[in-house]
Amino acid sequence: MATGGEWLGWKTARGRVLYINSELTDYDLESRLNKLADALGLDGLPDGLDVWHLRGQAMTLSGLLPEILRRQQEHGPYSLLLPDPLYRFGQGRDENDNGVQAVTMGELGELAEQTSAAVLVAHHFSKGNKAGTDHLDRASGAGMFARAPDSILTLTAHEVADCFTLETTCRSFARPEPVVVRWQYPLWEI
Repeated sequence: MATGGEWLGWKTARGRVLYINSELTDYDLESRLNKLADALGLDGLPDGLDVWHLRGQAMTLSGLLPEILRRQQEHGPYSLLLPDPLYRFGQGRDENDNGVQAVTMGELGELAEQTSAAVLVAHHFSKGNKAGTDHLDRASGAGMFARAPDSILTLTAHEVADCFTLETTCRSFARPEPVVVRWQYPLWEI
């Protein structure tokens, strides 16, 4: 999105992106981003990509909002926010409790509404092979993870090595046909 290029086969509208890293060391993330930029043929990281390193800092989703709004006032609006990974912003919340996760989903909604940006989060499956489970029911924890998002994308191991089936459900749009993607480090290819 920071370049206006394609993402998993979909054309993106160019816009500023804020990647909120709460898991990787600064070096590890910067190394990954530079490898990705090189693979995309870019001369360094795109100007529209901001990275906020929070590893080692306790932060809730609602705690992110004041700083994001400050950054937007200073540098202009974001089109996409990526707090990654979602569980790091839960501060010990019970992942299996629908009431508790309703608060999490409300905070994600507040981030989107207050900033006018899309919010994309990564979440994990529960343990075991989920190929026989509907893709909306694969997320670990509360059923809220399948009901609250406007779009859900899942990657499920495919019979071909290094390939995954990408399934998508959108609240307001027709459901795209599943596609098979391959992990060709550091990029996904359809």
